Amino acid sequence: NTSIVFNESFNQQRRTISGKIMKIMDHDDVVEETQIRVSLMLLPSIKDEKSSLEVPSVPIAVPATLKRKGLASVLHHLLDNNDDDNNDMQFDFIIKKTNRLLRTSLENAVRSSGLNTEEAIILYYFPAINAPRDENEQEKLPDWVSALQCIGNDLLLSGSYDGTIRLHSNGNTIAEHSVSKSPVKCVEARGGTDNFMAAVGSLDHSLATYISNDGVSLERCLNCVGTHTNSVEATCFNRDGTMLLSGDFDGRVALWDTRYDNGNEAAYETDHNKRARKSDQKHDNRAAIKNEISSTSTWVANTQCVSGLTWSVDEKYVITGSHDHSVKTWDAERQDCLLTLNGSRVVTCLGRCSNSDIVATGHPDCTVRLWDMRVGDAKQKEQVRVSDSSLRTSHKGWISDLQWSNENPHVLATSSYDGKICLWDIRSTIPLHSMRAHQRGEKGLCVALSNKNIFGGGTDCVIK
Repeated sequence: NTSIVFNESFNQQRRTISGKIMKIMDHDDVVEETQIRVSLMLLPSIKDEKSSLEVPSVPIAVPATLKRKGLASVLHHLLDNNDDDNNDMQFDFIIKKTNRLLRTSLENAVRSSGLNTEEAIILYYFPAINAPRDENEQEKLPDWVSALQCIGNDLLLSGSYDGTIRLHSNGNTIAEHSVSKSPVKCVEARGGTDNFMAAVGSLDHSLATYISNDGVSLERCLNCVGTHTNSVEATCFNRDGTMLLSGDFDGRVALWDTRYDNGNEAAYETDHNKRARKSDQKHDNRAAIKNEISSTSTWVANTQCVSGLTWSVDEKYVITGSHDHSVKTWDAERQDCLLTLNGSRVVTCLGRCSNSDIVATGHPDCTVRLWDMRVGDAKQKEQVRVSDSSLRTSHKGWISDLQWSNENPHVLATSSYDGKICLWDIRSTIPLHSMRAHQRGEKGLCVALSNKNIFGGGTDCVIK
């Protein structure tokens, strides 16, 4: 009897849902068209925070020609919510078995993936990323903006061709520091908005670190000397900002210990150490100490320019991208090359996914490529699956920079010489959004991505 009651309840629920779908579409068309059974399920990773968006996952028949917007309409009717915010919300859908975003009709997606339509197709849904709004430009800077780095959600660090780094907040420059007489090629920062360390590499071979203990000023801390004899093209801190990687135009990589100065005193406090220190000792050992340090290790990683580098997610390995067309994984301690993947194009920029060793690279052929640099970690390989080795060409110029999201391991932003910024989800080969960040004829040189904003800098000397 319990089984009968359950089946009747289930069938009643399905009839109710089907009735709602009939309201959105012409009844005759629904009957005549080919239909596919689907189960709509809220993406498991957001169930706790978005529980109000959950609908019954009972299989329902929908027209095979439905695309993303049509499914979103069905979903809105199933939600039956009078909340204006939810009514305006856009949704994206992922086919569970392929881990791909739905970007064609259901029929085409099922056919191209070879899915069995005798079973209900499970579609995960979640709120889509809205198109970024164009906000006011910051003040015009004296020279090209060559590098950007977000520090939390409130601060932005920039490097320019006039050899100056600047700290920005709410569209205004709040601090600046002259680094050298040559262009700044790369910037990197670790820490919070009120206490961080930054690394700056320049065309004149120089590499230095800077600290801020208040979030409104910059002080030179360490000069990294004795290693690079050509332009420093890329830098990357480890997670707590105690070790720094740098790569130069000659293909050399260096590792620096940024924890101590020559007097063996802490040059920079991590957030953990800062909380642990007593309030009356906060400023004892944090003054900027202008010391020279030598690299702890150095090796020739590539035959040409190291255009991008990063730590692996467990910080045991170093991943490099180069103009010699290769992407490599290195043992940071022994300087042994563990994995080499060779491409057909120069690598102009490189970035790593936030939770795995999937990396993305930009190239002069206007293409973003994805590489699986994971070394023997089966568990990690289940966290993010690469759908394609390359994303569909959407830029019309050299890809100059890319930045992964710190929150969403599938999302990244790219800048290009075509003056546009594209926002991508690697579960689709086409961008989520494409925006013109610079006037026609001006080149985009760098991009930064925070949890709230996307920033672009280029040859128009303006941060957008």
